[in-house]
Amino acid sequence: MSHVELRRSPLAGAVELLVTRKPVAWFLSKTLRLIDTPLLRLMQGRISIGWGYPVLLLTTTGAKTGRQRTVTLLYIDRGDDEVAVIGSHFGRPDHPAWYHNLNADRACTVEIGRRNWPATSRLADSDERAEIWAQALHLYAGYDKYLEWTEGRVPPVLILTPQRHKRGRGEGERYSDRAGES
Repeated sequence: MSHVELRRSPLAGAVELLVTRKPVAWFLSKTLRLIDTPLLRLMQGRISIGWGYPVLLLTTTGAKTGRQRTVTLLYIDRGDDEVAVIGSHFGRPDHPAWYHNLNADRACTVEIGRRNWPATSRLADSDERAEIWAQALHLYAGYDKYLEWTEGRVPPVLILTPQRHKRGRGEGERYSDRAGES
């Protein structure tokens, strides 16, 4: 698997200081999608609240509603349109809704800048998880702080692979409730 070199934003330190404060993280967990999703689409991926970080829009199908749900996430580029995302949920003790949506239907859409493509999600295996986690910490050290706040929850690391076949659940498997433990 080819990997893309990660570069930290010059603003990374200031952003991390702010976002790794619990009240700010809580606020962003409730509001970021309301602001950043339309902003990213309007600006065709050039400007977002996560400016300076690689961000994508992930669209899933709601597990309960069946409606399309879009969230903004940091990502690790793994090459060939394959990306990894982490369900840190800003350090909250529960998994993010998008993770539950992908658990019910692994098909999703990835949007980066002006490009978008259908993808299928899967949990990273233990070796992939370790590699992606190290890359994620290099990109955004705040993940370590979030891990401290999760009350024992292991944030899932998912790999989104471009879909080469019809949309759907895949082989019918569900992610385990203990997503980060392989």
